[in-house]
Amino acid sequence: MSIRALWILSPKEMDAKFLIYSKRFPVVEKKERLWCSQNNSRKYQPLPDDGEICAAIAQEIGIGADLNVYSESRDSCNKVSQKPVYEIDGKIWPMVIYEKHGLVFACLPLVNDSSNSRPPIISIPGVSIGLSLLDSLANIVAPAASSLTPTHSKLTEINEFLTAGVPFGTPVDLNPSTAKLQAKFTTSINPQKKQPAWKPSIVVPKTRNQISIAIKEEIRASIYNRAGISDVWDLYGSVMCKVDFEGKPDITATLFVSPKSPALIGVQMHPCVYVDESDESTKGSFLRRKIRFSPPTELFNLCNYISPMPSLPIKGIYEMKGDQVVKVSLNLQLDGSVTNSFEYCEVYIPIFNRGPILKIEVSAGTSNVGPVALAQDKKRIIWNIGTKFPRNLEATLNAVVLFGNKITDKVHVDDEFCIGKNAYAQIRFKINSFTFSSCQLDPHSVNTSPNAHYKSNYVTEFAASQYRIWNSFGDAPIALTQNLQNEVSEKKLSQQY
Repeated sequence: MSIRALWILSPKEMDAKFLIYSKRFPVVEKKERLWCSQNNSRKYQPLPDDGEICAAIAQEIGIGADLNVYSESRDSCNKVSQKPVYEIDGKIWPMVIYEKHGLVFACLPLVNDSSNSRPPIISIPGVSIGLSLLDSLANIVAPAASSLTPTHSKLTEINEFLTAGVPFGTPVDLNPSTAKLQAKFTTSINPQKKQPAWKPSIVVPKTRNQISIAIKEEIRASIYNRAGISDVWDLYGSVMCKVDFEGKPDITATLFVSPKSPALIGVQMHPCVYVDESDESTKGSFLRRKIRFSPPTELFNLCNYISPMPSLPIKGIYEMKGDQVVKVSLNLQLDGSVTNSFEYCEVYIPIFNRGPILKIEVSAGTSNVGPVALAQDKKRIIWNIGTKFPRNLEATLNAVVLFGNKITDKVHVDDEFCIGKNAYAQIRFKINSFTFSSCQLDPHSVNTSPNAHYKSNYVTEFAASQYRIWNSFGDAPIALTQNLQNEVSEKKLSQQY
């Protein structure tokens, strides 16, 4: 379960010039050479230089190339797709490639298999570990992903993480927070001081005892506003916890939702939670539940849940029509149960596969909330609603958008689906000290065993993940449910007869 090498690449220009970071592990590479020399079933394949790797990855995942041009190695029907595992340059396998935050992360796990044929991916533990490693790297560089360069300070954090969490290419801890703690406290450990057997960690907090709990809820939605098609949404949340205590206490806390809200479902608890099989609230859903757990030292996900809320926090109608001159109309309605106090609330209206936006003419008296601006790429309208909706909880935007001439020799299309009237408006918002499902933690219910004085931190937030309102005049991607499939079949039969 070792990693031969890893790379962080910019998808803008996939060559060595735009290689952001690379790391090779000579110890693991030596293991690969020794293995191949001792087992005649596989020939040792040295890794190409970084420039060749970048070009091969770009070719394999179709970045920086004309997708309309057929490529045998990429587009052949005989090729078995096993994403996120790829074969690079016809000889480097299994390359794990992961795209996140606008960057491309890749790593090559070590495969020790004596068979003549390639083993099934599911039997290679290095693949799943490599994917977890790439996800950890993506989370580390996330705050600076848009401006990441080979000289950025975030790469120092990458080196520290790899030193502590992946020593000599063998992953031992892929949690960035614990790896950071380990690197921070390694030099402060007194080797002459004997560690008590009951104490699970050598890391002793330098601050006072404290318990930090955060409930973060997100919603993703597709709003269609058309007959026969229901809007769809998913409301889900997680309870994050960080306990800084000397020793290892047991902690109890109570989670609950309002009696007016539906019970939480699909509840998944962290392994550190003690489960009482006789308690009906542990069967996957609850309105109120007392949780007892023995926390690890790092930040961890105490539980995940889903809330089947029957309504949307923000309803909307989006209408867009026209070609060179486009009329845009957007109406938003905030649900009365939502706290009208946002950290931010803005709407992105992308209009793809046209020329650059030259001018936005907002109809007088219609944009009653917040300014309207043009994004830097001149393909998106940004409507900044701000921190509050008006008293009537409605926000309206009517505008006319003028476009320049479309660039006809462009290789890529902006979006293969959003052509013509196929368009959407995406809402981004965040509300602090609020959850739409009404899931809360009772601060007075938090207790420790043994009893100890501690500081308590408790926060909640509700945010939009992918919240889209589709143009009423265009088409929209819709999941084909059984009922909808039956309706389509009936219409086809009626047309035949």
